[in-house]
This record gives sequence, C-alpha cells and structure tokens, in this order.
Amino acid sequence: MESKNLLLLICTILSFFTVFAVNAVTIVIPSIATEYGMSNIIQNWVTIIFLLVVAVLSVPAGQISAKFGLKKVTNMSIILFIIISIVNVLVTTQEQFLACRFILGISLAFINVTSMAMIVSAFPPEERGKALGINITGVYVGLSLS
Repeated sequence: MESKNLLLLICTILSFFTVFAVNAVTIVIPSIATEYGMSNIIQNWVTIIFLLVVAVLSVPAGQISAKFGLKKVTNMSIILFIIISIVNVLVTTQEQFLACRFILGISLAFINVTSMAMIVSAFPPEERGKALGINITGVYVGLSLS
C-alpha cells in the first residue's frame, strides 16, 4: 500500500474511533448521571465541556502542531486520548469525570487538526478533495454508529 494511502487509512480509522468513543457517552449519560449523582445541568456539561474545548482549541492546535510537527503532536494526542479514556473508566466523582471529558476534548482537537493537515500535506491538490472526503466519512460513520 502506498504511504499516502496508508496515512489516509490510519487517519480515517482514527477519526472514526475518536468520534465513536467520545459520542457513545451521550447514549449512556442517564446511567452515568445515576452513578455519579449528576444533576441535569451537570449532565449537559458532559457534552458541552467536550465540544467547547474542541471548538476553542482547534485554531491554537493548528499553530502548535505547525510549531512542533504534525506527527509528534498527533502521536502525543493519541497517547493522551488512550490514557484519559482508561482513566475515565476509573474515576469516582462527577468532577473527575468532567475533567476527563475536558482533557479528551483537548486530545480530539489536536487529533482532528493534525489528521486533516497530514492528509492535505500528503496528497497532491487534485487528490485532496477525495482524500478529505474519505476521512470525513470515517467521522460520520463513527457518529452514526455511536
């Protein structure tokens, strides 16, 4: 497999998995709320805090990735995502749970930005639209299945 196609496959799987893993929580918020004794307001923050962090950090994530390198930042973001996903299972309070969601938002902001940037840099202009479309398909399949 050509290296740019392998990169596209990895980025698409990464896009699918991160979106799936993060949005699957939405379905189980009532159970999580019962476990941690969350009010309705705190339940809303489970989703809001994550989306807010992703939205706020997307532009700075691009600047940081350009400064330190796409591959390095992507790898660190993946490691952070995995570690915090494991920690998230072990938390015992709603505050810890929300903190994990906050950090997952940070990691996903960087993953989204670096994945797109790597695809854009790997593919020539005439192939970029198709490559980005394939990657976005991973996002929407992840959303649909979560």
